[in-house]
Amino acid sequence: MNTEQQASREYARALTLTYIAPRLSDDLKATAFNIARGLRDEAARVRALSGLARSLPDAERDAVLHEALDIARSISNGWLRTRSLIFISTRTSGEMKIDALREAFDTASGIDNGWLRGRALEMVISRLPDEWLDQKLAAAQSITVESMRVSALSSLSAHLSAEMKQQLLNEAPHITDEWTRALMLKSLADHLPVEWLDQAITMARGIQDPAPRALALGAIAQRLPQPAQDNLRSEAFTSAQTIVDDDAARAETLTGLIEHLPDELKDIATQEALAAARATADDNLRSLLLNDLIDHVPEAVKANVLAEALIAVRSIDDRDLRAEALSVLIDRLAEDQRSEVVYEIVKLMQNTIMN
Repeated sequence: MNTEQQASREYARALTLTYIAPRLSDDLKATAFNIARGLRDEAARVRALSGLARSLPDAERDAVLHEALDIARSISNGWLRTRSLIFISTRTSGEMKIDALREAFDTASGIDNGWLRGRALEMVISRLPDEWLDQKLAAAQSITVESMRVSALSSLSAHLSAEMKQQLLNEAPHITDEWTRALMLKSLADHLPVEWLDQAITMARGIQDPAPRALALGAIAQRLPQPAQDNLRSEAFTSAQTIVDDDAARAETLTGLIEHLPDELKDIATQEALAAARATADDNLRSLLLNDLIDHVPEAVKANVLAEALIAVRSIDDRDLRAEALSVLIDRLAEDQRSEVVYEIVKLMQNTIMN
């Protein structure tokens, strides 16, 4: 296993530890922290320790968060250090949170590689406090990679001048990545003047890939009055239905639309999303898709869908992936099942490390 593969596996373990942190019994906490501190990848160790910290009393939690912060500051790779500092900021408050964000911003600004610098700034800008608005705008505009600059500026839509919003909207047809174009339209939708919405709809309809097209149309629909709102949401649904060569993408896109569809389409969309999720061959993906649908299916079948998701998880051969997939389902389980599954997850990680 090469260094990149090892880092990816350890990152998956860190995510799993974060998911199960609130459910750890006292006797499993020590084991979980040993696993976290044994991770060789520093960025994964930061995420694991920061995630586990929330399972501790205040005094112990602060000590672990400072331990994670010290590790993050020692990471030589600017991209990984930025990500680690951002994650710590999500687990802290007050002065420690502001310090982590300030360091993340300074680190991201100093990255030499244009792509990584753009990605790092895109991640941190949306999390900076509003009083840093001038710095956020300047940093977003300084990103040289088009898709990331657009994404960063779009995340600041509420603060952009009318001129800058119009400039972004005019750029949409020239953005080659259709997901970036859709996400930009989604971010802008809530902040565009009503008279510009027809232009945004035209831009969304110009997206060829039905999945991002459905996303953009569904987002813009929220700004429209009835019956135009339901009509555009129905159009988004029709777009999602045209996804025929990728069951996972079809299920995910339909699921994302269900909540806001007209009542007469909700049941149809739910059934079609469920069918597409069940048809997804990859066990890990299938479990995630079924989990997302549990909130939308009728009460009478929720338990069955959860059971299907668990069957899919237990079919995953890779122990790291199986542990992570199980951790995602923890909060869905009955109280008497949770402790058993948390124990199973910890043992899976222990066995993986020993082997």
